[in-house]
Amino acid sequence: SPSADRNKKVIWDVLSSKIFTNFDWESKNENEQNNILEIAAGSGVHTEYFVSNLLLKQQQQQQQFVVLSRSFLWHPTDPTTDARESIQSYINDESNFSHLKDVVADPIELTLDSTGISNDDDEVISLQPPFNIVDNEKNKDKNIDLIVCINMIHISSWDATIGLMKLANKYLHYNGGYLYCYGPYKVNGNAVQSNLNFDHSLKSRNSEWGLRNIEDVIQIANDIGNLELLHQIDMPSNNISLIFR
Repeated sequence: SPSADRNKKVIWDVLSSKIFTNFDWESKNENEQNNILEIAAGSGVHTEYFVSNLLLKQQQQQQQFVVLSRSFLWHPTDPTTDARESIQSYINDESNFSHLKDVVADPIELTLDSTGISNDDDEVISLQPPFNIVDNEKNKDKNIDLIVCINMIHISSWDATIGLMKLANKYLHYNGGYLYCYGPYKVNGNAVQSNLNFDHSLKSRNSEWGLRNIEDVIQIANDIGNLELLHQIDMPSNNISLIFR
């Protein structure tokens, strides 16, 4: 994805400096490791880049790859088969120095709607250990440390954003997990002309798509996700990073 290649470094800089610096990276058993859930992961460009840099960052700090391989597990998800196959190809690439398959779970199908996770035919969506997403009252575990959602909110229905916040409320770690959202937004209903043109283009393709008012996203993050906005960061190409906890 050209856009993912363009923005991966600037997004990594924010994740690294604002979120990952607060994580505990000491060796953990599988029930304690840091769990990162990537929503709408797309082709896998971000998955590969973020995980590789995360491993490199930890390796430089600790010089112990064996320890690092147990310190986190990255869970990529996407609703489309093509995207999940592309992600899997990145994970399986033996030439990748960071051995992604050691710390990246197999990509799973995950679609969001106004109820949270959309499960067709009551299918249970399972993530690899140490936790499962099971949309029923029996699973109260809150052990996702970070949810990453890049360029989804404007290319999906508003119900999907509501579902994202319900997902965050239900599964982010009880000690204070993070939600990171990136993309273009309107501010007080306004945006630069290029983003307004983009908004018009999106709506012409699907009437449920379009740039959201950032105030609305922050509001439902608070009301539905039980999240507080920590950082609102202007990014290149008129995008914005939002970090909630």
